[in-house]
Amino acid sequence: MGDDSVEGAGPTSRRKLLVAMLHTLAGPSVFDYLYRLAGESPTEFHLMMPVLRPDYGLTWTEAQARKDANDRLAIMLEFMARAGLSATGETRTESPPEALEAVASGPAGPFDGVLVVWRQKKYRWLFRREGERFEDVLGIPIEAIRADPPVGHSNIEDPDQLREIFEEHSKRQGWRP
Repeated sequence: MGDDSVEGAGPTSRRKLLVAMLHTLAGPSVFDYLYRLAGESPTEFHLMMPVLRPDYGLTWTEAQARKDANDRLAIMLEFMARAGLSATGETRTESPPEALEAVASGPAGPFDGVLVVWRQKKYRWLFRREGERFEDVLGIPIEAIRADPPVGHSNIEDPDQLREIFEEHSKRQGWRP
């Protein structure tokens, strides 16, 4: 299926983690977790944003869902760069499990691990796929991280409002504008 790639810069000798963002942005606590991981060991992040049905309203279009995913990706890449983190990313049109498998085994890999950022109580597909544990299918460890607070892609519709949330967090952390 299709994808939209956004490139960043980063050496290939680093630990490489795939970060799947499901219906959310990394809120401040998750963002800080990614920052700590990079501080522990040089890390290159690759973000994957599935194009998902928006939560707002009863009507929506595929173009609107794709724009939402692209906006979330652009915001995350912008603020990861401000924090000095090495990151690339892409949006995917497949279902989340298909997208995760495609990216993990695709040209952006190989990855040393997967972090799934979510805001629901459970994503059952993380743990089982056709009777197998998904991390066994991929052959790499998966860690699920709940976005707290859950900054949804659709509970704030305006990308400028989303940027404001990260702008405030950047200022508190002392990251460059």
